[in-house]
Amino acid sequence: MKIVLEWRSIRHSDAVNALDLDLDPRGRCEHMGPHPAEDLKEIQLGCRPEQTTKIRTAMNHEEEDLLVAFLKANHDVFTWSAQDMPGVDPDFMCHRLSIEQGAKPVTQKKRKQGEEKSEAAREETRKLLSAGFVREVQYPTWLANVVMVKKPNGKWRMCTDYTDRNKACPKDPYPLPNIDRLVDSIAGFALLSFMDAYSGVMPFGLKNAGATYQRLMDKIFQGVLGADVEVYVDDMVVKSQGVAEHCEALGRVFHTLRKHQLRLNPGKCSFGVHAGKFLGFMLTERGIEANLEKCQAVTNMRSPQSVKEVQQFMGKVTALSRFISKAAETTTPLFATLKKGGKFTWMAECEEAFLRLKAMMAAPLVLICPSPVRTDLPIRKVLRKPDMARRMVAWSAQGHVKAQALADFITELTPEGPPTDSKGEWYLSVDGSTNQSGSGVGVILEGLDGVLIEKSLHFDFRASNNQAEYEALLAGMRLARDLEARSLTAKNDLKLVMGQVNNEYQTRDPQMAKYRERAVKLAAKFEKFELIHVLRDQNEWADLLAKLAST
Repeated sequence: MKIVLEWRSIRHSDAVNALDLDLDPRGRCEHMGPHPAEDLKEIQLGCRPEQTTKIRTAMNHEEEDLLVAFLKANHDVFTWSAQDMPGVDPDFMCHRLSIEQGAKPVTQKKRKQGEEKSEAAREETRKLLSAGFVREVQYPTWLANVVMVKKPNGKWRMCTDYTDRNKACPKDPYPLPNIDRLVDSIAGFALLSFMDAYSGVMPFGLKNAGATYQRLMDKIFQGVLGADVEVYVDDMVVKSQGVAEHCEALGRVFHTLRKHQLRLNPGKCSFGVHAGKFLGFMLTERGIEANLEKCQAVTNMRSPQSVKEVQQFMGKVTALSRFISKAAETTTPLFATLKKGGKFTWMAECEEAFLRLKAMMAAPLVLICPSPVRTDLPIRKVLRKPDMARRMVAWSAQGHVKAQALADFITELTPEGPPTDSKGEWYLSVDGSTNQSGSGVGVILEGLDGVLIEKSLHFDFRASNNQAEYEALLAGMRLARDLEARSLTAKNDLKLVMGQVNNEYQTRDPQMAKYRERAVKLAAKFEKFELIHVLRDQNEWADLLAKLAST
């Protein structure tokens, strides 16, 4: 009869197959957990010297006193030894060791290991026995060897080789959270607290362990998940904007932990930080930054000499694809070298793409958090635009044919000579349009004695929306100058053009800067010139003329 250890639940359930697990099945290393990117200092939470945790160093006295007092008042949610863990009630959540029907039990032969590993295994076993997490049983089936893995801090972690057991275990389809969604929801907050659940027993490699623990955390934090805290397996991040608000959020999370008898590992917790690494990303109040260690690994690579080296490089680049502009287009030459059946060939365009990617990783982009704003344009106006229809443009409603004929008729009968009196106020309405068929502008000039001049101009060149708006404004201003108008009020429905010409917006694009310079010079030729913004509803006729010209 062989003697083995049976993994027991923390609540000492009598069911052999009920286990409390807190493990990501992918076997994450110690450094993969969340940790801050700022200097920390230890604070005392209890009477014993080892009862400490960490907070951010650079905090003013008022904020620090508030946070420290709060943590001391809630020191019962921390534990410094496995013996102090009460454990989750198995009736609330437990892990079931399911076996597929017809699976044959496997008994692994005893594996030899060094004296150092054997002594570490015996010591870990004594700890688990004293804590009541395991017990010695005589079990004739499903025997597995322990595997000792050294941690980065020099200590040993006792794992178990569940390879044979996992083959007979059906897959739990419960999904882990989407990493991109978690990262996006955390970035942009002023204060973060990284917390890690205390692990009573961690059978690394056991199939479905991560799914069970994620199901447990989702069930426990269903009231505050997404609002106050984000959870990925046993890693938790509490987010807020101010210290007082942060303490309130921590209070709600601690209440939930206390209710379900979960405990935190104070050695892996850090509170009140501004930035930190989480799931491979650097999260700050500004936004999402790339992990510099991963970027350094890309920049240090030499030009690939084989398909395997290209695969290694592309694996590193794929992990950072969010920070690469036009990633698919840039990496196309490199993916071409990975085609099966072909001989490895490193061409000039491959080297160019390789160097471009390394340059991008040397100074990676920062993903700024979006700022939602309200628009003064009704959504129905945007959806009705033919150029917004994209693939459905072929089935869009036909434009105003009668209006086109009327516009052409008015254009032909427009008097070419200037009016007799040009000293009064003139009003100009302009709009530009760009779609798949081309670009054009609509100009309406209203003068004295009921003079109304309307023009539709079609461009022989492709123009962006902003270029079309500027072309419309310049065309209308030239028309007003030809009619010797002295006072002109121009109306435009694009805030960008109005803001740049009135020097309210900064003009960064060189081409837009040239358009702005031309408009300012023309405006100086009038005794009085004013450019105002109007809603699209108030500029529909000019918009119609522009669309007719662009088709």
